[in-house]
Amino acid sequence: MFKRSYFLRMLGIALIYACLASILHRHENGYVILTIWLANGVALASLLIYGKKYWPAIFIGALTADILSSTSVAASVAIATGSTLEALICVWLLSRFSDFDRKLTRLYDFSWLLVAVAASACI
Repeated sequence: MFKRSYFLRMLGIALIYACLASILHRHENGYVILTIWLANGVALASLLIYGKKYWPAIFIGALTADILSSTSVAASVAIATGSTLEALICVWLLSRFSDFDRKLTRLYDFSWLLVAVAASACI
């Protein structure tokens, strides 16, 4: 059903997401919330390049990073769900409402990417 390369890619995406999110968690303090969450950029790029079937990697990476940052399990699940939904909704918006080309060769593609990212960030 699934090839070994699928699971290796899933593992790689989850590890990259978790490592980047863990680094960003260390640089946060109780009063500052990062405006740009780079790990979600990794999530969006992964889903745009490899497809929506890699959403579990985003969830696992986000869940791992949040648990490692001493967040409660319930809060970690909620945050991981939000991060995963954000990337999935962005990909859905890009595929549903525009003739978006993921190669980003036109200004039109960048514009739609910005709109979709802003809309999905409301999650």
